[in-house]
Amino acid sequence: MGIVGCAALLAGGVAAGSALASGHRASSSPQTLPKPDPPPPPPPVPHKPPPPPPPPARPPPPPPPAVIVQVPPAPVRHKRPKPKPKKAVPRKRTVVSHPLPTASKPPAGHPQLALGSAPVTTTAGGSSPALLIIGFGVLLGLLGAGVAFAPRALLPPEVSFRLEPYRQTILVTGLAIAVACVLVGLLTALAG
Repeated sequence: MGIVGCAALLAGGVAAGSALASGHRASSSPQTLPKPDPPPPPPPVPHKPPPPPPPPARPPPPPPPAVIVQVPPAPVRHKRPKPKPKKAVPRKRTVVSHPLPTASKPPAGHPQLALGSAPVTTTAGGSSPALLIIGFGVLLGLLGAGVAFAPRALLPPEVSFRLEPYRQTILVTGLAIAVACVLVGLLTALAG
C-alpha cells in the first residue's frame, strides 16, 4: 500500500501545481482579468537591396609569347686517326774529332780558392759594384726622406692627399732600404 499512497500524493501535487500555474484560484468566485494585448509585431526589417556587382575586373594581360630557343646541334667530333709510330731508323753520323785544348795547370805555389762563384773582378778605371749599391741605397733613403718631409704646398693636390697618412711609413721604409743597400755594398767591397 505504500506505493499506492506515494502515487496518490504525486498525482495530487501535479494537479495542484498545474492549477497554480494556470492562474486559477481555489475560490468560488471567478475573477475575470482583462487579457493583455498581444505584443506588437516586430517592425519590418528594412530590406537593403544587394550591393551592385563590382565592375568587371580587367582581364589579366596575355602571357608573353613563349620564347623558342633552338639548341645548337652538338659539334661533331671527328676522331683523328692515331699516327702510327714510325720505326726509328738509326742514322749514321759522321764523327769529327776535334782536338780539345789542354788547360795549363797553375804552378804548385798558388793555392786555389774553393768558392761557389767567381770573384768579382774590376778594372782599374771601372766603378766598383759596392759603390753603385751604396750610392743607390743612399739615393733611395734621400728620396724617402724628401717625400716624407715635403710640404703639402709643393706636391700636387692629388698626390699630397694620397701621401698624407703614409708620410711616416715612407720615411721609415726609405731609410730601411738605404741601410740595407749600404750594408750589402760594404759586404761586397769586403768580399771582393
